[in-house]
Amino acid sequence: MRFRQLRRLLLGVGLAGLSACSNNPLTPCGNPQSAHYDLTISHPTPAMQLRIESCRVDADACSDLCNAAAQAGQVNGSVSKCDVSFDAQSAYVSIDAMSGGCVANAGGAGAGGPK
Repeated sequence: MRFRQLRRLLLGVGLAGLSACSNNPLTPCGNPQSAHYDLTISHPTPAMQLRIESCRVDADACSDLCNAAAQAGQVNGSVSKCDVSFDAQSAYVSIDAMSGGCVANAGGAGAGGPK
């Protein structure tokens, strides 16, 4: 008997937790806002320069550059898409970000490699 009560309680708690970030109009999630940022890095700090050079040679390292550029550029929200390109003097970081609403922290998901 106790097992059924515990199971019912845990199921109820789990479903309540899942509904906290659904698109249910009764849920206090707010409206998600998207924004686009184009950042130019022409005078990087040594730490940022290391991220730039790492991204130049390894596309998997670009998400670290995107997250650092977003933080340095005071991007509001979670990075949902990021593309990086370079020329001889600068790195260009193009970021799409989502804020508000029920948006999970993407942490640089969708980061693109060098173009």
